[in-house]
Amino acid sequence: MRTMWQSWVIAAAFGAMSLAACNGGAPVATPYVIKPGPVTDPAGTDIAIELPAGDAARGAQIAQVRGCTACHISGAPTIGPAWESATSPEGLSTSAQAAHRIASDDYNGPAETVEEYLFESIVSPNIDIVPPTTEALWPIAGPSTMSADYGSQLSRQDLADLLAYLLTFE
Repeated sequence: MRTMWQSWVIAAAFGAMSLAACNGGAPVATPYVIKPGPVTDPAGTDIAIELPAGDAARGAQIAQVRGCTACHISGAPTIGPAWESATSPEGLSTSAQAAHRIASDDYNGPAETVEEYLFESIVSPNIDIVPPTTEALWPIAGPSTMSADYGSQLSRQDLADLLAYLLTFE
């Protein structure tokens, strides 16, 4: 007589074999493992550093795991600036909003490119607070509700992936 544990192991093994068979015997892709917490290769706060090539698909997973989408997609534009132009009161995507902020007279940061601005916004969110629209719940004077320690929480690769993802928004 099988124990419940043995039955679960057999069922899991059968399920894995079935998935492999449906996929023509090819290995089943597993999602990236995104680990929260401090990293050994932190991105830091120097927006001028060179980052590795970014992977937008992995960046989407990082944004989901870190909770970014709760404010910038689901809660936008009330909780945080919208990433998608369709939900932005100004009709601007993330990259267009970044370009607009850099060119603004009231911009307070050192960023000169869209990528630098997005980097800065993630690792030093209090340098420049995006002016709120009438329905926004954040104050222009800040401080930002974003964590200010993403520079130590995200690796250089994590940040590159997140930037690649942010640049996909239309």
